[in-house]
Amino acid sequence: MVLLALTGTPITLALAWWFWLRRSARAPSPSWRKRLLLSGLAAASCNVLLYTGYLVYWRKYMYVPDFWKVGDACGNLGGGLALWGLMEKLAGKGPARILFVNCILGIMLWIPLAIL
Repeated sequence: MVLLALTGTPITLALAWWFWLRRSARAPSPSWRKRLLLSGLAAASCNVLLYTGYLVYWRKYMYVPDFWKVGDACGNLGGGLALWGLMEKLAGKGPARILFVNCILGIMLWIPLAIL
């Protein structure tokens, strides 16, 4: 499950951006639903970047006693970004199924391993 979330989240995000860029090239005037989807894609991208930064930070400072505070703060922000992307997916128009999968995998990134 963890490996699926670690590899699937960036892959589905890249696919969602690719489909969105390909589709937006045909219709240059975005409607409000397309703007919502763009907002969801941006939130999902920030979630992936935040988790990548968290992993880099974890590798360097994993033995610091108060490291769990960084994980909690990043988890709260990252989970919120993933939920924002999920809400925007529900209202947006475009490659929504891929963004839905990405947001579910993005939420799974922040769930502690003991719960899974």
